Amino acid sequence: VEFIDCDDSIQTEASGGGAVRSKCSKGLENLKLEWGRFEMCRQWLHACKECTGWNLVMDTRDLFFQRHPFASLEDAAVV
Repeated sequence: VEFIDCDDSIQTEASGGGAVRSKCSKGLENLKLEWGRFEMCRQWLHACKECTGWNLVMDTRDLFFQRHPFASLEDAAVV
């Protein structure tokens, strides 16, 4: 991921600024990294023709699995 400065249209004093908060991913200059990562995942999954099952996008710092997250879901190939 190549980082660049975010578009001025999304810069506000309330957003906190700083070294990280003012950076965006190249090509997604209108989405701060907190939101841009979801669009990046959508693009990666769309480009991956072998990725046909369920997927989960998450921040791993706040995650603890107590059981398989997809165990109760139907086979994604038949849905």
